[in-house]
Amino acid sequence: MIIGIPKGRILNSFIEFFKKKKIFIKGLNTRKLLLNTNLKKIRILLIKSEDSLMLMKKKLNYCVIGKDIKEEIFDNNYSFKKVNAFKCRLSLISKNNFFAIKNWYLSNKKKIYTKYTNISKKYLSKNSIIKKMNGSVEAAILLGLSDYIIDIVQTGETISENNLFELENIMDIYPLLLYKKYNKILENIF
Repeated sequence: MIIGIPKGRILNSFIEFFKKKKIFIKGLNTRKLLLNTNLKKIRILLIKSEDSLMLMKKKLNYCVIGKDIKEEIFDNNYSFKKVNAFKCRLSLISKNNFFAIKNWYLSNKKKIYTKYTNISKKYLSKNSIIKKMNGSVEAAILLGLSDYIIDIVQTGETISENNLFELENIMDIYPLLLYKKYNKILENIF
């Protein structure tokens, strides 16, 4: 069985999560994408979160994604189980100044950069202008492209170091085991 896991925050958390379950991933310090574990029946495929839906449709039976990706791209053809490996949040972030904070509550037309356009459309008013941006979304504020962004916050360190302000928590984010409805869940692991 192959479990797709995105690189980055989710993989780092799952390395520790699996260690507690006595599952050890081999080959993490290589450029391999398909990794073995100490259990012959479990292999790990390192993926990008954005590719998880396509890989699930084509070949994977299990995948770990964040709740943000589920809300952004997945339909109801899959089942999800919450995994207690880490927690963060999707937040509305602004410049750390009185004008930007006050303007959020007074202005109808807002320009927001985010990776999460579908979630943002549900959360924001119809007058908001939502622009897609992957990666360092904070750069949109720092370069003056926007006064607001919607992005993931785990510790708040990036926000603080860039003199930004977290206006609102839109949703809590945590990992989910995604599986096809006909698959039996891996209860003994998750």
